[in-house]
Amino acid sequence: MNKKEIKEVWQTLYDVYRGILFASRSFADGEKKDIKYCFASPGLKQLDEKYGIKERAGRGGDFQRARKLVKWLAPVLPHDGMFSLKNSGVEINAPDLLEYALAGNGINCACKAKILQECCLAIDIYARRVVLYPASPYDEDNHVVTEIYDRELKKWIMLDPTAGGSFYDDRQIPLSCIETRELFADGKRVYFAKAGQNPAKADWLYEKNFYWNMYFAKNLYRFEIEEISAFGVKDGRWNIVPENYDIAAAQRKQTEYLIEKMKSENAEEYISALEKRLEQLNAKEYKIVSPLTLIGAPF
Repeated sequence: MNKKEIKEVWQTLYDVYRGILFASRSFADGEKKDIKYCFASPGLKQLDEKYGIKERAGRGGDFQRARKLVKWLAPVLPHDGMFSLKNSGVEINAPDLLEYALAGNGINCACKAKILQECCLAIDIYARRVVLYPASPYDEDNHVVTEIYDRELKKWIMLDPTAGGSFYDDRQIPLSCIETRELFADGKRVYFAKAGQNPAKADWLYEKNFYWNMYFAKNLYRFEIEEISAFGVKDGRWNIVPENYDIAAAQRKQTEYLIEKMKSENAEEYISALEKRLEQLNAKEYKIVSPLTLIGAPF
């Protein structure tokens, strides 16, 4: 296909995904929770000392500084969607992941979001990872981004170190995950600007970066967040899902689908792991929280 035909396919998919978000605007009820943000850690201090995070972020507001970190990180972190922490032996923290990636090894979006999250925490910016999931249980893809709280703008803002930028509305205001989802559902224009691009060039950016509109519209169906945002990974996950969505049933359906797919490929090792996962899913309880957990000041 030529570029025009590809754009037409993306536009069609974009319209479909926005329609799904429109039909799923309301979220399931749940208690509003407070995420715990931890800034005091020897690991975060080590990260700053080794990679000069404060100097790289420079001066300015929280979003301005975090955006500079994205501009630094996005080009230097090789991407590998099939990256396996187990096979790599790398610990899930920014210093270890950075050392691994800067040596030329690919990492996935979850690890890139972890690096940005900890870089922001290291310079006292409220930051958290947000996992974005599609509606279809047969879609094996998801995405992970970082959200930061800008104390001047008094709002959360999504930053993607994989795509290398953020979403904006037509007022040139950077958007959070939930705000982007709502504008997609409303059929309002949203555009993506990379950290090195001028957000004022809205018309050009909308056309230039349209792929990311389509991709994020697919993956902004539901969210998963960590209860504690800190150096390394802590236990505890919360889920924000659309009304009447059965997350447990969807996870079982996806795992059963993957088992059948792996059978056709004679991938016995993967089948065994998936069957074990299916057993664990049958006993797993998902914590559903209010979308208000992602809204409002973290302090």
